[in-house]
Amino acid sequence: MKYWKGISGNEDTETEEFPAPSFEEQFKDLTSLISFFGECSIQTWQFIDNMKEKFPISLKTDLMTDKERQSLQSYPSKKSTLLVVGQTNSGKSSFVNELLGGSFMPTS
Repeated sequence: MKYWKGISGNEDTETEEFPAPSFEEQFKDLTSLISFFGECSIQTWQFIDNMKEKFPISLKTDLMTDKERQSLQSYPSKKSTLLVVGQTNSGKSSFVNELLGGSFMPTS
């Protein structure tokens, strides 16, 4: 049986050992985190839009530097690359579908 050790800042510190979670538990936790961060992103953009409406002049002048404004405006257009590897039937396609929020990859 696999065991995970609890996190400790010192190697001499006694750590608590517990069984490693199953793939299903890990996938469920990951799915939950993806949903959480998706909701955070939505709330952040709602907050930014609200601030733009309430303080349109301030947003153009003193609340952000030009560099911060450009970074914020370029955020939606940024792209990332993600490599997903694993054994056959380990849930790679399900993970990608969950990450993207749809049924883009065929699953068994």
